[in-house]
Amino acid sequence: MSKMSKKILIPILAFLILIPVAYAYYGYALNLPNSSDETVIDFVVESGQGVEEIANALERKGLIRSSALFQLYVSFSNLSPKLQAGEYQIPENLNAKEVAELLQHGTFEEKLTFIEGWRREEYADEMSKLKTQNSKLNTVDFLRETEGLEGYLFPDTYFVSKGTTAEELVRMMRENFENKIGRDGAELRGITPEEAVIIASMVEREGAAVEDKPVVAGVLFNRLLVGMALQVDATVQYALGYQGGEDSWWKKLLTEDDLKIDSPYNTYKTPGLPPAPICNPGLDSLEAAFNPAETDYWYYVSDSEGRMHFAKTIEQHNLNVAKYVR
Repeated sequence: MSKMSKKILIPILAFLILIPVAYAYYGYALNLPNSSDETVIDFVVESGQGVEEIANALERKGLIRSSALFQLYVSFSNLSPKLQAGEYQIPENLNAKEVAELLQHGTFEEKLTFIEGWRREEYADEMSKLKTQNSKLNTVDFLRETEGLEGYLFPDTYFVSKGTTAEELVRMMRENFENKIGRDGAELRGITPEEAVIIASMVEREGAAVEDKPVVAGVLFNRLLVGMALQVDATVQYALGYQGGEDSWWKKLLTEDDLKIDSPYNTYKTPGLPPAPICNPGLDSLEAAFNPAETDYWYYVSDSEGRMHFAKTIEQHNLNVAKYVR
């Protein structure tokens, strides 16, 4: 082998040896914890920040050992598009790979889920559980903004940020309501859309199964048309309000005295519809109220498993009550 060949071969061999060494070090460095300290550091990724900016900021905060190594990993792993703007709390003892994984889940927004059949106070209770600190969203403002809007605060999952106000959240819920409902069926039965929403709120609390809801709505329509008392237990529960002993806004077992409560919402004493919705109904209940089933039933009762049993006469209804109500 000539001297010239040796001069060429030696660097090549050295390079070939260095490749696995460098790769091994790269893997070692990526998995090496940044620190043994478990202190959590607040870190913000602003919208529009690039990988280099994020990496340099992480290094300045002492959350990664090397900005260059972090950028290399993100580039090789094609993670750049996955890094999300948000507010993070990052423990100092993570390695570079774990930090990159954490930054793929933005935390500017929190999920807020409102359930069908909740009244606005229950919405406020759920909202009080938000983890967002220094949020502009608080229960006092929410209850003020939702005064008179029971029934129109569509139950759904909403995403709120630190800057979301009660007014903005309520606007989202109202717009969601308007986008979801169809109003065609109400006038055909001689009632207004507002009255249909009141009926939907009662259906939501009374009829558990989707297939039962239009029939429950039909029963309520039948009673309304002839001036018969609606006798909806849920309206009495609404009138009674919060039950401290049960930690619930809906009293489980109503007594004879409860049914005599003096309230415009008590459909045992006050004829016709209550003055406003008693909860915020979901789409199935709204559709049932706007398009109720045509039925010969005048009565219904639910059993312990939530199944509805309908009757055409008071005698049949009394038999159902004796059989299914425990």
